[in-house]
Amino acid sequence: MKPTIKLNFVDFWSGFDPKNNLFTKLLAGYYDITIAEDPDFLFFSCYGNDYLKYNCPRLFYTAENRGTPRFAADYSITFEFSKSSTQYYFPYYAYGYLFLDKTAVLTKLISKSEASEIWNKKNQFCCTVVSNPNGIKRNAFFDRLNARKKVNSGGKYKNNVGGAVSSKREFVGLHKFVFAFENQSYPGYVTEKLTDALESQGIPIYYGDPRVGNVFNKKRFLSYEDYKSEDDLIDHILEIYDDKEAYISIISEPIFINNDLPEYLDSEKLLAFLKWCINDSKGIVPKGQTYKRQLHNTWLLIRRGIKKNPFLRRTLLIQYR
Repeated sequence: MKPTIKLNFVDFWSGFDPKNNLFTKLLAGYYDITIAEDPDFLFFSCYGNDYLKYNCPRLFYTAENRGTPRFAADYSITFEFSKSSTQYYFPYYAYGYLFLDKTAVLTKLISKSEASEIWNKKNQFCCTVVSNPNGIKRNAFFDRLNARKKVNSGGKYKNNVGGAVSSKREFVGLHKFVFAFENQSYPGYVTEKLTDALESQGIPIYYGDPRVGNVFNKKRFLSYEDYKSEDDLIDHILEIYDDKEAYISIISEPIFINNDLPEYLDSEKLLAFLKWCINDSKGIVPKGQTYKRQLHNTWLLIRRGIKKNPFLRRTLLIQYR
């Protein structure tokens, strides 16, 4: 008979289902789970502050480039590299692959003959599908590449294909090159932007995690940081576009180094961490019940005050930039 446990999930993204997600899916094989307002263990994310209502052990998970709130979280699953036993490295793109049980697509190799067919099928040059206008590096590179050869923009931002596309997957699949720019560059922060582009069987133009080459095979995509200038990168893109054999060689490469899935794509390892957190939490005083709760709440009040006071915000930016 499985032990019972009361869980809750707060401050997650819109549409997140507390009863049907990666964490409950993994834990359901070992626990009889009830979603409750008085949980034994709380999962929380970065889209609100409802977690402050709970004094039980808390685990922080984020899909954004946000660090762990150390005074609020007893455990965390994030993109951060840490030697702490209470933190698990798990880049955002991994969530979907484990939840949908589709990690096998990331190790499926493309043969030379298949790559040749892909080259023939992809009759468009390059594309991007973006609605967020805040990617400064991405936006500048789009303008520079688009000035040399038209880049199809299928999102809401800088759309030049007659409106936002209805199917990103189908649209991207027509193009030989795909923008895969993260909104920010930070070690370990890798989202679905890179893996979606790789799954499309095109060549991603990637900007983001400076350590991406520690796991992903850099022969399979073009890394912005590997070029001395944007013009050098653009020249290389256009050279490959005119060279079928060079293109085939790149998309025939494995996605990961030696075609080995990284450890964080092993659901058993994530499950082991979750079970350890739950067991360990029975012997701790949760941070929600200690002085760290007051420190965290005070910091939140200060941060809100800074955001609401333009003069104070401007002064701090000038003083500490």
